[in-house]
Amino acid sequence: MDEEIKNKFKEYEELKIKAKSIEERLNDLKPLLVDSIPEDTSIEASFGKFSLKRRTEWKYTDNTLRMQTELKEIQKVEQQTGEAEATLGEPYIQYTVKK
Repeated sequence: MDEEIKNKFKEYEELKIKAKSIEERLNDLKPLLVDSIPEDTSIEASFGKFSLKRRTEWKYTDNTLRMQTELKEIQKVEQQTGEAEATLGEPYIQYTVKK
């Protein structure tokens, strides 16, 4: 492997480590910020604004949940029997930290 590619892998590794650290810090800050923003209010920041939003969550009936479970079971059987067709998705880079 040539030196330029090695350097790109090293840079990727360093960025992944920084991203993990940043993500952990963001997760620490989120609950504090959520508690600090009243609903229907925005807080101006240097490059934008913060506002509190809520995602819609759905609670399904027992019948729908049962059908969903049945569908998953049918899909599993089709995977095992070869009726379902497996396709390869887009390639991606996986980085695993040494333990």
